[in-house]
Amino acid sequence: MTLDELYRMPPLRPLVGDLLDLDTISVLYGQRGSFKSFIALDVALSVASGIWWHDHETADGVAVLVAAEGSVGLPPRIRAWRSRRDADPRDRFRVMPEALNLLQPQAVEAFASAAAEVGASLVVLDTFARCIPGGDENSAKDVGLAIEALDAIRQRTGAHVQVVHHSGKSSGQGARGSSALEAAADTVLQVTAKNESIEVVTTKQKHRRQGAPISFRAGTVGDSIVLDPVAVTVRLGPAQLGALAKLAAIEGDDGATYGDWLATGVSPSTLKRTIGRATEKGPVKRGPEDPDGQNRYRLTDDGRTIVRQHKETQHDPL
Repeated sequence: MTLDELYRMPPLRPLVGDLLDLDTISVLYGQRGSFKSFIALDVALSVASGIWWHDHETADGVAVLVAAEGSVGLPPRIRAWRSRRDADPRDRFRVMPEALNLLQPQAVEAFASAAAEVGASLVVLDTFARCIPGGDENSAKDVGLAIEALDAIRQRTGAHVQVVHHSGKSSGQGARGSSALEAAADTVLQVTAKNESIEVVTTKQKHRRQGAPISFRAGTVGDSIVLDPVAVTVRLGPAQLGALAKLAAIEGDDGATYGDWLATGVSPSTLKRTIGRATEKGPVKRGPEDPDGQNRYRLTDDGRTIVRQHKETQHDPL
């Protein structure tokens, strides 16, 4: 390729904010019981439903989950997620209820064709170990063959391909088995769970700056759990909490202008104090200006958590 041809190559296309890109590969790994499968499911359902994933905008599309460790536990998890997020992926979330053998080229080709046919933009394989039956995780040869298979799926679909994997014996050793898997990945995410805190840390980001850790707590919903973001502690009065609740009711996908927010009946002084909390880690985020030059505002994930918790404590929710 000449330089001119190189410069005309398409740029990165985000799938989940600045975390995951289309046409790339990621590894999501953690110890047993670290909720890594819940994280992967949360991302997949958010993409399929076309909603933000914890302050990361998604390029909504079809998500395909290879439930290699069994799909029997998925229905209650999905029902809990839909209840908490008030979202519905409908038929844009697809499940393969058995393992895909990454070491069998014919199986990989058939799967890649099926994923391309449904227009997959995200493919998740949970877990890597179950998708290399008879293979050796510590063998660079076997892992190399699996990487070739992941690349074949990526190239055939243009999707982001993520493998869920286990940690080594200690958290500092990275993902279990051959280091070839992490070396081949564009993005590597480590999930850790300690006491009630669950944290996702980006340990590798080939094409972008590494973002800040993302923290969650497991919340019970029905007969399953949902990972709720950990809200930053902020001191808000009743009027400001009411203003946040009113923004939640009108923000939509693109946020709301100052005028829209003011029209809900919030006093100008309260609105000014609430907007003063507009930071990346506060309850309100100030977005880009619209064509008329007005700033748009929306709740951050922390803000939504604050509003939900506020409503749960009210006898007459706002």
